[in-house]
Amino acid sequence: MKYFLLTLFLTFQLAGNAQTVQSPQKPPAQVEKILIQSMFDFTNAWAVSDTATLAKLLTPEYRHSDIFGKIQHKKEWLEFAAGKREIADLKISDVEAVMYPGDIAAITGIMNYLFGAEKTKQSLRFTQLLGRYSGKWKRIMFQATLINQ
Repeated sequence: MKYFLLTLFLTFQLAGNAQTVQSPQKPPAQVEKILIQSMFDFTNAWAVSDTATLAKLLTPEYRHSDIFGKIQHKKEWLEFAAGKREIADLKISDVEAVMYPGDIAAITGIMNYLFGAEKTKQSLRFTQLLGRYSGKWKRIMFQATLINQ
């Protein structure tokens, strides 16, 4: 009987200390529109190497994981983004946004474009994490995976 009562007591203690994890939710239409516009603004600034705009849209702790698995921090990535690139026919599709508690949002989608002078077609599946800082949405993290053609 002692073991039963001890087990019951420990079960109630553990259950009382457990935290509930909230599931992501679809953002309200107005917020979703702002999130997706932020993503497009960022992508267009990247395509033309506009690092002044990019720097304003990144958090100080920004992390970028490219298609080769390389991790870059904000300063390193901005140096990379400053380089001249030839991007044509940029299209983003299959976009979905979800919200998490604490003004955090995740956006997923597919990016297609022609790259370089050779106009090589590249397709990426991406995930972006954004946070609201002083009322403005900024990118916290980006991860891309090359889609095999």
